[in-house]
Amino acid sequence: MKKILFFSVLFISTHLSFSQKANNNLIAVAGKGGIYVSLGRQPISKKAGGKGIRSVKVERKVNDEDFKGLTEMDVPTSRKELTERFRKYDALLPVPSNLDDNTLGKIWEKWEKYQVIDSLKRYITNPSLRMAFGLLYLDEKVQNGNTYSYRISFTGEGLSRSEPYISIPVSLPKRPAVAGLKYLHNISEENKIQVLLSVGKGDKPFFLKAYRQEGLKGNFVPVNVSYVTYLRKGEPTIMLIDEFVKPLTAYRYTIKPFDYFGNEGPLSDTITVAAYTYQNVRIPYNLKALGLSENHAVKLNWEIQSPNIFKSIQIWRSEYYDKDFRLIGETLPTESEFLDKDVLPMKKYYYYLITTGLMGEFSGQTAKFFTLYEDKTAVSAPGNLYVLSHPDGIQLKWQTSEPNLKGYHIYRAGMNDSKFELVRTLLPHNNRLILQEYVDSSGILRPNASYRYFVIAENTSHVMSMPSDTSSGVTGLKVALSPPFAFTAENEMPLVKLHWTAPSAKEEAGISGYEIYRKKTGDGTLVKIVQIGTNVNYFNDSTAVLGASYQYQIKTLGFNGESSKADESGVVLLPVPEIPVPFGLTAYKNELGVILQWDEVRYSDLKEVKLYRYERGAKPQLLASLKPDELSYVDKQTGKGKLFFYYLVSSDRANNQSKPSEEVSVSY
Repeated sequence: MKKILFFSVLFISTHLSFSQKANNNLIAVAGKGGIYVSLGRQPISKKAGGKGIRSVKVERKVNDEDFKGLTEMDVPTSRKELTERFRKYDALLPVPSNLDDNTLGKIWEKWEKYQVIDSLKRYITNPSLRMAFGLLYLDEKVQNGNTYSYRISFTGEGLSRSEPYISIPVSLPKRPAVAGLKYLHNISEENKIQVLLSVGKGDKPFFLKAYRQEGLKGNFVPVNVSYVTYLRKGEPTIMLIDEFVKPLTAYRYTIKPFDYFGNEGPLSDTITVAAYTYQNVRIPYNLKALGLSENHAVKLNWEIQSPNIFKSIQIWRSEYYDKDFRLIGETLPTESEFLDKDVLPMKKYYYYLITTGLMGEFSGQTAKFFTLYEDKTAVSAPGNLYVLSHPDGIQLKWQTSEPNLKGYHIYRAGMNDSKFELVRTLLPHNNRLILQEYVDSSGILRPNASYRYFVIAENTSHVMSMPSDTSSGVTGLKVALSPPFAFTAENEMPLVKLHWTAPSAKEEAGISGYEIYRKKTGDGTLVKIVQIGTNVNYFNDSTAVLGASYQYQIKTLGFNGESSKADESGVVLLPVPEIPVPFGLTAYKNELGVILQWDEVRYSDLKEVKLYRYERGAKPQLLASLKPDELSYVDKQTGKGKLFFYYLVSSDRANNQSKPSEEVSVSY
């Protein structure tokens, strides 16, 4: 598998060694399989008599415990041992090394010859090879919840220092945050796809794994890709290159980054790319449009190459050749026809197609093509014809379920006429109404006269329906009505008798009845008190109140809701009769209180007798309201040393009251 590793790889590998020379700490990092501890740039030297590191001792401290020895590092002694060590460590990390046995053999030969790590050049950046040569130690026996520190001691000749190095503490399960990847854009060709990704915050990735879905369906599978890192506007950027693609095929990718120690970063968003240059793709051709009378539609057909590279085919339509095109439908690229049902017969329609690519691209429009269709099917007759009275004449309403209607023809005849005549030709059909409407306001219509109607429909292909069922109705034309005359109102207590004379016999046929109104003199508010028919010419008002004066009005009513002006009567006064004053009031006191008695008030309209009491200088208070047959009352609400005065008042059913009776007084 071909790869171009990050520039950051060199930075990581050199940083692991040189940082421990800059201070007393060395690098220890949690990764896949355990904790990785850097042991410097040079491995143990086996060269006889030479200077360098002769031994490396690794110790570990867990939490607050003391340092304990882990291992004594060494270098492989043979090509076989190098190969075995490398294969063991290479299986732990997700970074495939691509170092075969021949390459490992060449590495061993250079090491044997020079005993210097620089001789291995770019190979030594590989973490598995560094572990094989003792430059990187993997502590596999670690557990979450613990904190680990490492101490490394070097012995040898010519060393710059003899003190041990101590690593920074590592707490598990905390791991380095590997930077995520964000899609920027892509460069596509028929045999290669390049995807540009920006690197987010966190540790820079050391290796990528790419997963791909072919044809936008099926599972994502690992795919061999190459990639290179460079600075774009000062920011690290990755170019991923996939050279194993099929022409005119769409792919989805998702990328997972890893750091030097096998720690995983977040999976990238799904990236959709197609292996083609969309401008070079052939648009639909062999375009045809055919009118289908039996389907009331226009059928469009076309041919298309490589439908798998398209997302959809858009259908655009206009009634004009050069303007007002609008999108009327969108089909899958595997479709090769479209049925346009939103059309009218005998009208020309223009069409063109536009394709959309898998990445949202739009092609240019195809050539324009056109057609029209003629509707030859029979037209159903209008149904549910209603004929209703209308103030301007007669209103017609009807229903129809026919599509593509152009209008209606309306015929009328009198009730005794045998021949219908055309009163409206081609009334336009209104698509927005469920019930079609027409008002016949012809000047020949007479008030309260009946007429018959039927309706014929016509479609846009000029095919006529059969006549609808015949329906009849009465005109709603209003008649000018006169009010009754000689309207009088007379007082015949307790009634007010009203009388009038009907309008002329010429108008009598259009009269449905009368409305009578009343108002109190000085009030001015008219109140409707009755609506009666034409069979009487009088009315007795029994709701008038004695003591008030009234004025009455009367109107003539027509059958179609019309009414005449009002005729007004004279003023009628209903005097209040004098109500008898209660008499014979007496009062005396005993242990129960003040006993009051009086004589019976003989008056047929008497409602009640009211008893009042007061003290000198105070306002009289109502003590009791008594029925006409109650002739006594006991006042128990008294007090010693007080003087009370009592009197009676009579009240009729209209709440008219008499004068007060003579007073009586009692000292308690």
